[in-house]
Amino acid sequence: MLLKRTRVFTLTAAVLAVVLIATAAQAASIGLNFGSNRSGASLAAGDLAGVVAQMNWNNAPNADGSITNAMDDSGAGTTLGAVWSTDESWSHSSGATTADGILMEGWVSANNNSTASNISLSDIPYAGYDLYLYVSHDRANDDTRFNAPGTSITDFVTLEDADDATVAANPFVFNEITTSGGTGNYFKASGLTGSSLSLDFFPNNATSDRGPLSALQIVEAAPPVREIVPIVGITGHQQGDSLDGNGSMLTAINGDGITVVDPVDPSTWTHNSSWPTDWQGSFPGGSAQVADQGWAVIDLGAPQASLENMYLWNVNEGNALDRGTNEFNLYYATSPDVTPPSVGGFQAYDFSSGGWTQLGDTLTLDQGTASGSLPVSGIFDISGASGAQYIGIDILSNHGSTFRVGLAEIVVTSATATAVPEPSTFLLLASGLLGLAWYGRRRRK
Repeated sequence: MLLKRTRVFTLTAAVLAVVLIATAAQAASIGLNFGSNRSGASLAAGDLAGVVAQMNWNNAPNADGSITNAMDDSGAGTTLGAVWSTDESWSHSSGATTADGILMEGWVSANNNSTASNISLSDIPYAGYDLYLYVSHDRANDDTRFNAPGTSITDFVTLEDADDATVAANPFVFNEITTSGGTGNYFKASGLTGSSLSLDFFPNNATSDRGPLSALQIVEAAPPVREIVPIVGITGHQQGDSLDGNGSMLTAINGDGITVVDPVDPSTWTHNSSWPTDWQGSFPGGSAQVADQGWAVIDLGAPQASLENMYLWNVNEGNALDRGTNEFNLYYATSPDVTPPSVGGFQAYDFSSGGWTQLGDTLTLDQGTASGSLPVSGIFDISGASGAQYIGIDILSNHGSTFRVGLAEIVVTSATATAVPEPSTFLLLASGLLGLAWYGRRRRK
């Protein structure tokens, strides 16, 4: 289906560079190093340790204890509180010299006790985070069963592989445990939320195992990367004041009248009050508005996997505010059974004609204000339409006009999760950038 094409927003190279740099930046983290009262098991502030390498680990000594305002990787105090109650604090006698080895030197455990040890975390400062649990014991092949009610950690069993020799090795090698019952020295629970967490742990076999835990690390989940989705075409019930010039439907998707503040946050954008930048579609013969007379369909060019929001600015011309959209329904489709007619003179369209799915309930849009800098009139969650190429707006009513209805601007965003790069990724990125810099300098010579 081809809709009327127009120019679309593009980000400058500078903005893209900022986005890339932000994506590559390491997230904040907080680490607790258990068994640190034991010889050779305490980390210094400058020691860089962990799968997600960080400094300023909080040493957590003894079998029982607490920490308030735990430090994050920068050394700044946070709101995090930790209380632990275990049966034993013990350690290797490995003589580890690497920071990673020292991190794995000590531990707390339930120590042949079928009663679970517990670590309770409160006031976790991150909205979303990943939890890394590190396991080590001097006997090796000692297992621990973990439970954290309300999370994905349910009867997860680790079989640790860190004896004295592996802890003393330089470099120390982290081995991830990816399935319950697997062998390694850490596992990661991803996508956790909530400001508190209670972690129980005990030997999987209380007659022969100890159930150790050497450290835990809370790593802030990277925020989603938001992108503006180009709208490559639009059609609707009537073209507006022209087919492709002032007051046409194209002005609702091409950025005319928009002042951009943050290029990837449309909630900061504003719209002017000039009629040429509003789309106000007419009804036939100036007739009173009836259901299904007002509509618009936008084309996103291809199916979009991670849709986030639709931002709408209402009609903002001073003497035409009553023409703005009031109530409407949203629909989405990948391939409508009936192709919406091309923009031009008045034409009706029925979203029940097949291929369309309604997204949520009926919505309302605030009336324009005639201000020369109108903030976004409404932000609507369209994540449920992910996978669609077309978004339909079925306009049910306006703000009082009997012969026109429309919008000033439509913007769509997508948001994709970003992974926190681990140390090897940073090294590759850094070496690649250095290589490009060297190549560019050589070419200039």
